[in-house]
Order: sequence, then structure tokens, then C-alpha cells
Amino acid sequence: MYKLSIIIPVYNVQKYIIACLQSIEKQDYIDEIEVIVVDDGSPDDTVSLIQTYMKTSKLNINIVSQANQGIGGARNTGINNASGEYIWFVDPDDTIQEYCVKDIYDYAHDNDLDVVIFDLVDVDEQGNELHVEAGADSNMHGKVLDKETGRSLLTYVQSPTNRWIKKSLWQNVKYLPVRCFEDFDTIPKVTSLGSRFGYLNKHYYFYLQRSTSLMHEIDVDKFALMLDVVRDLEEYFLQRREFQQEIEYLIIENAYLMTTVRLLKSKEGIHAVRDMRDFILSNHKGYWKNPYMSRLTMAHKVYLKLLDLNFVMILQFMVKMFFK
Repeated sequence: MYKLSIIIPVYNVQKYIIACLQSIEKQDYIDEIEVIVVDDGSPDDTVSLIQTYMKTSKLNINIVSQANQGIGGARNTGINNASGEYIWFVDPDDTIQEYCVKDIYDYAHDNDLDVVIFDLVDVDEQGNELHVEAGADSNMHGKVLDKETGRSLLTYVQSPTNRWIKKSLWQNVKYLPVRCFEDFDTIPKVTSLGSRFGYLNKHYYFYLQRSTSLMHEIDVDKFALMLDVVRDLEEYFLQRREFQQEIEYLIIENAYLMTTVRLLKSKEGIHAVRDMRDFILSNHKGYWKNPYMSRLTMAHKVYLKLLDLNFVMILQFMVKMFFK
């Protein structure tokens, strides 16, 4: 068994994939890492470039090809082919910090952790750091947390790239066959199944902000799907009767706030915004009493108050002025 399985779904990333692989190669424990590249029907030269790279690389690379299923389907395939103790999803246009695998593994293994979370850094195509996405509160750094002391971990960024997760936790969770927001639905579920958690307040993952990436596009139809994802996530945790406040805050911040901000950048997005508003006010009438709401900035709180009141024209002005 490998210590770590790194899963990389690839589709049209020939410009970036080699830099990604090179960053993985600059690690200790390299013989204990397997890299599973899931070729999701990529039509460009990504796979041939990887095959050429494999001829001289020390990495244990396994290419698994399939017809296009989207990133969620590709990640499911990677999980099914993984044999590592821990799984780490790395996107093919991103990179990881040199020699970080030893730090993370030693911390995880020595403390028998199910999930290890760390920070990710947004970078531009020139490598300039733009923003740090903290994986948790800094006072959790280096500690061992249980379900109670670590419950707030579910309120921070829910990305598969800023955490290692034991493969055993993936037995009962799979990505849904959706084409967007699959991480928002899946990562809280699988993370919550752990019993022992850890957080390292270190910048181990570099997330490339491409102007052509999905999350920079304003596709009203895709963003409108967020409501379906929210319903699925909420139902899952209602059935488990766990982490109600944490999931409510996650939904408010990501779906009711950030997704509607994106939708209001397009005139066609107003209907989807109102659908989300109706859902939130029907199912989370008392969300302002959620203790995690104190984290939001004053601008975000004002935005939500206006959204509650359905002041769409004012919101569109706010988005244009303050949420670029």
C-alpha cells in the first residue's frame, strides 16, 4: 500500500500538466506516492505529454482513460483505482509546495488522523500570490481534533485539494453526476465521516486562477444548479442529524451569498437568485441566529439583508461596485 494516492483528473490541460507533475516530483517519500491520472476523454495532447514525461520521471504514474464524465466522475474513477492510505486530489493546472508530503504525512500518521486540512493559495498565471484560503482557524494548527472540537472545519472552504482524506472514508461517499458544484456537495459529507482531524496552517497548495476557468464564467444555467446541490447536501445532514449549524452556515455563505453574487452579474440570473432566496427563507428562516454569521463582513451582512427583502436592483448595483 502506498502512503498517498494523488488523483489528477485531466481534460485539455496540456499547457499546465507538466508543471503540476514536476511539483509532485519534488517531494520526499516519492516511492510511497502513486499518481493516478484520470484521462477524462481529453481531446488534446495532455496524455501524450504525460507519457513522454513518464519515461524519465521517478513518479509512479498510472494513466486511467475513460469517456468524458466530468470532474466528479473522473474523481470517482480515481478513488476506485487508488491504493494509498490517504487520497489527495490535485487539479492539473495547479501545483503543490516542495517537500510538503513528508510534513503532512508525518503529522497525519503520527496522530492517526482521518482528515488533514491545510491552506491553499490563489495564484495568477505569473505565479503571483493573490489570496490565501485558510483551511481553518489558525488556533487549530497542529492540534488533534475530534467531531466536537473540529466541527467548525465544515464551515471553511470545502475543497478536495486542501485536504488529505483516508481512503476508507470514501467507501460510502461518491461524487454525484453533476457538472458543477460537485465539491460543495461531496467534501462536507466525506469530511464529516472522520473521527480525528488535523489542521496545518501552512500554504501547501497553489490554486491557479485562470481567466478561462469554469468559476470565472457566468453561466446562469450552471449556477442555477447550485439549488439542487444545496437540497442534496441539506437532506444528507438532516438524515444524519449532525452538524446542522455548520451546514446551514456553509449554505448561507456559499449558495445564498457568493453564488447569488455571481448570478447578479447577469440579468438572466435574477430568476435563479429569487429561487435561492425563496428556498433559504422557507428552510432557514432563523439563519441570522447562526453563531457562525459573526464571521461575515459588514458588506456581506448588508447584502444578505437586502437579499432577504428582495431588493434586486440595489443588489445589482452593489455587486457592480463592491463584488468585482
